[in-house]
Amino acid sequence: MGYNQGAGNLERSITTASATAGSSNGAASVTTEGNRFTLNLTLNGTLSADAKVGDITVNNSMVKSTSVIWGTSQTTVLLLPMVAHSVADGSFKFTIHNHAGVSIAGNPTGAFNFIIYN
Repeated sequence: MGYNQGAGNLERSITTASATAGSSNGAASVTTEGNRFTLNLTLNGTLSADAKVGDITVNNSMVKSTSVIWGTSQTTVLLLPMVAHSVADGSFKFTIHNHAGVSIAGNPTGAFNFIIYN
């Protein structure tokens, strides 16, 4: 089984959105479109070692309650794995966690790529 280019609902174009999250509570919300997008996320301040950035809500009309959300990070600055959760019609949330072992200072920015599979 393989992906047949041009078939199915996987768009080949990619959109970009940006958001800023507080490093203490991290709550942020962003609206995107399409089932492939990059989110440029800036943390407002310093993220302590082993700290979590709170839920970041992604609003997107392509998301269904049964969607599979696949995300990757294309940054070495944040060193943060992310977990998508709370998938519902029209949105999902994700959380990132600083596993670097040291504080990350200076308003770091990271790019996160997402694909929504329906």
